[in-house]
Amino acid sequence: MTLIEVKRLGALLLGLLTAWPIIYVALFLISITIAPSSLLSLPYIDLLHIGTIALVALLLVYYLIHTGRNPNLSREQRLFWIIAILVGHFVTSLAYWFVNIWRPTAAVGIRH
Repeated sequence: MTLIEVKRLGALLLGLLTAWPIIYVALFLISITIAPSSLLSLPYIDLLHIGTIALVALLLVYYLIHTGRNPNLSREQRLFWIIAILVGHFVTSLAYWFVNIWRPTAAVGIRH
């Protein structure tokens, strides 16, 4: 496996982790509207909640650090992304991942 493939695989994994909270919330809302009592009886639902909350916190820290250190962003872009990630974390983190992590790894010269 080449370095480019490893970087691409890492970027894909990060994207899946970034999308997980959105998917999780959607699945959770669907399940509590269809069968609210059956969801609470799942044995490990608390661990899934805590794990997702911890993941969200870790991703927030990661994206803020990545944005602050990204040499491909101007100062204004960096400020925009930091505010956007703080305000709309779920959606804007996914947008930041696509624009600044996924697309650059698809290019021939990897910038990250």
